[in-house]
Amino acid sequence: MRTPANDYRQPMLFGRERELQALQHCVDRCCSGTGNLVLISGEAGIGKTTLVRAAGEHAHQTGASIHRSACYDLSVTPPYRPWIDLFNSLGYRISPPAELTGDHPLEWASNQDQLFTDAMDLLRSASSEQPRVLVLEDLHWADSASLELLRYAGRQVQDIPATIVVTYRDTDIDRQHPFYLQLPNLVRESDATRISLRPLDAESIAGMLHMRYGFTGSALERLVDYLIDRTEGNPFFIDEILRELEDNDAIYHDRGAWQLGDPGSTPVPPLVRQVIDGRLAQLAQECRETLAIAAAIGEDVPLDIWQTAGDLEDGQLDEAISAAIRFSLLEESSEPGTVRFTHALIREALYHEVSIPQRRALHRAIGEARASRTPDNPDAVAWHFQQAGDDRAAAWMIRAGKRAQYLYAWRTAAERFAAVYDLLAGNREMGQVRGWLAYRTGLLLTYADSDASIEWMQDAEQLAISTGDQHLAAYARADRGLLRCLTGDVRRGLSELRSGVEAIDTLGSISADFSEDDDPVSVEAIRSGTLRLVSATDTVNVRRGPLILWLAWAGQFDEALTTGEQFVAKVDGTSGSLHDAVGDCYAGMGHALAALGRPDDALTAFSKARDTYGLIDHHFKVGNTAIYELSEAFLPYRAERIMEREWLADQAEAY
Repeated sequence: MRTPANDYRQPMLFGRERELQALQHCVDRCCSGTGNLVLISGEAGIGKTTLVRAAGEHAHQTGASIHRSACYDLSVTPPYRPWIDLFNSLGYRISPPAELTGDHPLEWASNQDQLFTDAMDLLRSASSEQPRVLVLEDLHWADSASLELLRYAGRQVQDIPATIVVTYRDTDIDRQHPFYLQLPNLVRESDATRISLRPLDAESIAGMLHMRYGFTGSALERLVDYLIDRTEGNPFFIDEILRELEDNDAIYHDRGAWQLGDPGSTPVPPLVRQVIDGRLAQLAQECRETLAIAAAIGEDVPLDIWQTAGDLEDGQLDEAISAAIRFSLLEESSEPGTVRFTHALIREALYHEVSIPQRRALHRAIGEARASRTPDNPDAVAWHFQQAGDDRAAAWMIRAGKRAQYLYAWRTAAERFAAVYDLLAGNREMGQVRGWLAYRTGLLLTYADSDASIEWMQDAEQLAISTGDQHLAAYARADRGLLRCLTGDVRRGLSELRSGVEAIDTLGSISADFSEDDDPVSVEAIRSGTLRLVSATDTVNVRRGPLILWLAWAGQFDEALTTGEQFVAKVDGTSGSLHDAVGDCYAGMGHALAALGRPDDALTAFSKARDTYGLIDHHFKVGNTAIYELSEAFLPYRAERIMEREWLADQAEAY
């Protein structure tokens, strides 16, 4: 019979002295004012969480506070979710605008740069009160936007009394995985401390067994050999095997001491999942079925979603929770009204013992429960409907993509739209919708992957031609041309950009279903094939601005000036949404005027470009324009105006 002293909820740390010392050193550095990034890798069950918890105790002793968040495997992690959870735990909780679902502490940001800067300002403010240890667990399941923010934070954290600890399964990332691609940058740019956890050796296992049971001599040697043979040194697997041995009285407590029987006679399976299954078998069937619903929901399980999706009575839910906690399958979560699985492998075992048809039904019920809950996570709703084979998944996935774009998580947004594009591939009536999805995906990948972006634009134009959507064809052609210009194929790019811009002018503007503050995307809009995902509804063709700029860069100065003057006259006094295009127009005119020997007019045009870009805080373009003004107008023509030259140089450097 197991004694109360043998508490499996508090794993003992053995064989990790060097790793713990390295992590504690990083915590000590942050308490001294120097922040750092720590990357902890290893397979499932290897002890990453146990190591972090041990370091957390050290953090509390040294005056730091520890804050934890995690990503989850059986559901889609929404943009910045692990960071949102961290900021919420730091006390920064801000209600979202009506068009968004889910809390986000950085809604005031006007672009991704500002969002990242604001995030670091929040961390800097929180850390000024007390050193912070921020733990982001299971980052191999993180969204791309969270990884980009991590890379930014890694470069900034050295000046903040904070340690950012990241855990991930190195066995779960391949060469195409976003986290794999970010790792070299993280290590190089942040001087990150890397801790790689490997299986426990025989000496460490022996130390653990001696501490746990007091075994020595041949009994200890036999048990060590037995565990290495079956677990290959994985700490979680070792705990599960030991639990099984105790339950089968191969390890038993007698006359005040632990005794070892014959473990070889105990039917201990070689795979830990079978060990977990053996523990689950102790539960009543109804309880297991109830826990299977929780497993389909996620690692963190909101009780209201669990009860609604399973149509459970209060007594059923309470009984399942009590039994699961008793057998160490569930534990209380820090989030009110939520429980969580003690380990991902336990959750996976419960999930995979349910038949595929039952899983589909479960996911449909969970999706409906989440969809009816406000606010909630559109990524999770979409994922559950997708697992259920429900066509509502497309609408929710587009909502998730829109939300991601609103939060400047462009790569994540592109992944969502691309997923819907694939989801609708078998439906011929969805050709136009797929065309707009391809177009939107291409726009979002403009700076992340230009080659892929061009391919998406080509797909969009082909679908537009096949479905007779002239507007989509014009937008795709114009933006593909701009992409070609940006990647150096200026001759072909300028031709496509000009052709697309002229087509848009001829066709006129169109209404859009993609503004950030519109109603959620409807299932009916997708089913009817009427959904359009265009970003601009202005009466003025904003693509004229980039065209003027590239005409000037390509040496077509007269056309750039003529087109620019016409554009400026047309947009004078219009809405702020045109500032970027107007800034491009003035910048293009500045290039042309400087090349044509009209420095004063060029300086005026460049100055207007800087001022216009400044209205939308486009620091990159403000700084670049200052450089152009200095190199193309001042130095060749007005070199004697030293003070103005120095002021421009300072502006360029600052921006």
